[in-house]
Amino acid sequence: MFLIDCPRIGSRNARTSGEVRSHIDALDQRLIELIAQRGDYVRQAARFRHSDRQVAAPDRLEQIIAKARHLANRWVPSLPWWSMCGAR
Repeated sequence: MFLIDCPRIGSRNARTSGEVRSHIDALDQRLIELIAQRGDYVRQAARFRHSDRQVAAPDRLEQIIAKARHLANRWVPSLPWWSMCGAR
């Protein structure tokens, strides 16, 4: 399985599968909160845009995707992030 080679990023060793699920649930909660916070900043950025094209910002989207790919590959190069999220 491809996750065996993942670097550990401050993860604690769980003693039971219940602890594993609990840690994953806590991470999921944090991820959702961070995504919501990011969305708020995206909405704020729209205030500074003057046209629909600027709001859509396709060039910025490509930058974000490239940056996210780079960051993801630093931590888990074998994980198929983009096929999981349907991104380009």
